[in-house]
Formats: sequence, C-alpha cells, structure tokens
Amino acid sequence: MSVRNIIKQSNVTLICTTDDPVDDLKWHQMIAKDDSFDVQVLPAWRPDKEVSEVKIDSFKALKEALVKRLDYFQANGCKVSDHGIEYVMYAPADDAEVERIFAKRLAGEAVTKEEELKFKTAYLQFMAEEYYNRDWVMQLHYGCKRDNNTPRYKQLGPDTGYDCINNYAPSSETADFLNSLNVADKMPKVI
Repeated sequence: MSVRNIIKQSNVTLICTTDDPVDDLKWHQMIAKDDSFDVQVLPAWRPDKEVSEVKIDSFKALKEALVKRLDYFQANGCKVSDHGIEYVMYAPADDAEVERIFAKRLAGEAVTKEEELKFKTAYLQFMAEEYYNRDWVMQLHYGCKRDNNTPRYKQLGPDTGYDCINNYAPSSETADFLNSLNVADKMPKVI
C-alpha cells in the first residue's frame, strides 16, 4: 500500500507540513499541479532560518526580510504558522530598545536573559500582527524540550525526533502576550 493510499483511506483532506522560510517549496508546487492526488498539501511557516535577499543589519531589516518570505509562502498556499518555542514569553520593549538589543547581538556581544525575552516578545508580536493582517493561524507550539539525544543529534542534526515535553509554561506571560495583541486589535487566530 502506498503512502497516498493510506492518506486517502484515512479520509485526509488537508496536510500542512512544517516548512522553514528558506524552503523553496518546490515539492508543494509539484503536488499542487498533480491532478492524481486530491489531498491539499500546504506549507506551514516555521520561522527559524531566513533567506530573502535583504541585508539584515537591523530588526527593521529582519522584519522586511520576513515579510518577503511570508509573501512567498502565502503565494504558495500557506495560511498557518508553527512557532516552536520553549514557552510564550512577554517582556515588552519599545522599538529603540529592541533595535539596540538586535545591534548588540549582531555585533557578537552577549545579551542578557531580559534582553533576549524582550527581543523574542517583539519578534512574536510582529509575527502575530503579520498573521492577523494575512488571516493566518498562529500556532504557538510551546512546552517542548528539543534534541535530547546528543549522539543522534551529532549524527542526524536538530529536530530529528528526540524531543520531550517540558513542563515550564508560565500561563500569566501567555495571557499578557495574547492580551497585548487584543489591545492592539491584532489578534490572529491562535492554536
């Protein structure tokens, strides 16, 4: 029995894969043109890496690059994101502070935990607003401890099936993050 037959016999109508922004999505394009397979296979945006022909020398430039890749993914049927994060944090900062944090790290300097959380908050807020503007779903895939098998990690690389559940998930920060999106009237669909 083929994979396609298993999918069809299971009454699957839609499959969303997890795709990195650097992916060219050629397999999605090929499947979309294949009339012999009527199951929709769409990309799901997972922004861990990035390629956009934009020189990334500021947080503003990073956002520009991400928008270009979001446009590309949307043109290829993407309507879902998948943020693989340890937990949903909330440490707000103004644009100038986020730019300073970004410049500091770009210069090779270490950032504090507080600076890291401020940057991650700004990044997630930016992404959430983009999803809202595009009517995408934002999946907050948190609570995972990744790459726990060092020998397999060295052999196969990251994200090859050696993850486990992590029990750290501060609900108050998640609530504050989601509330900040509501206050800005930029709350995307969230799972």
